[in-house]
Amino acid sequence: PDKGLQDAYFDELREVLVKHAEEQRMNVTMHEDVDSLIADADKYAGFISIGPSPLNHKTLHRLHKKLPHGVFIDINPAPALFDSVQPDLEQTRLDAIDALMGSGCSRIGFIMGKHEYPEDIRTFAFRNWALRLGLDAQGLVYADGPFTVENGRLQGRQLVQDHADDLPDAVIVAADPLAVGVLQAFATENVMVPRDIKVISINNQEIAKYTSPALSSYDISQDELAKAAVLMLAEALTADRKISQHMRISTSLVARDSFTPQD
Repeated sequence: PDKGLQDAYFDELREVLVKHAEEQRMNVTMHEDVDSLIADADKYAGFISIGPSPLNHKTLHRLHKKLPHGVFIDINPAPALFDSVQPDLEQTRLDAIDALMGSGCSRIGFIMGKHEYPEDIRTFAFRNWALRLGLDAQGLVYADGPFTVENGRLQGRQLVQDHADDLPDAVIVAADPLAVGVLQAFATENVMVPRDIKVISINNQEIAKYTSPALSSYDISQDELAKAAVLMLAEALTADRKISQHMRISTSLVARDSFTPQD
């Protein structure tokens, strides 16, 4: 709670998840921590988990022993134990790089928060594709701190200070709350978007329409994530499936003023 834009994405996801579960005649009960779910496991046939809160290896095995059928949305902490449905963030990163390169950008930065899990797929994917495509990303990856507006301001300001005389052509930001702070930092430092630097974000939350300039962001369909997770759980329960399955959901760019791809 109390993290504003960071939690808005998961609040919205929870709402559509409940809607799709009820359409499949599932009775839904909310648990805010895994220990309470494990304690009440006898009441349930399976579970769906949302949010980035870390679960350790021992806890995940305790959960699997009590409830072997479960689907994680957005993260995949135990792929050998549970199913998962995730946005295809690796492909999203490549799509963003392609769009920027197609608009003449050759120096591209990346701003990311930091999960308590190992390196996020978004950071890994950016480094991997930058290397493969021969992009100049030296010193342009910032991946620390929470996924908050304030941290976006801090990292955006740091990027400008580190590269005052050689700003990158563009920056990809891993989530809209961070991007809001990045835009604020750029405005404070008199860096004009998109004239001086182009900005692309991910999630396409409602706030993206109202930033200045309006934020170009890759849309993650929460409806598709939730629907896929509910159907995956229903299939696993019906078939009593023992092998985990993992699904990736495509994203699409909603172009606004911070970056407009060339046709």
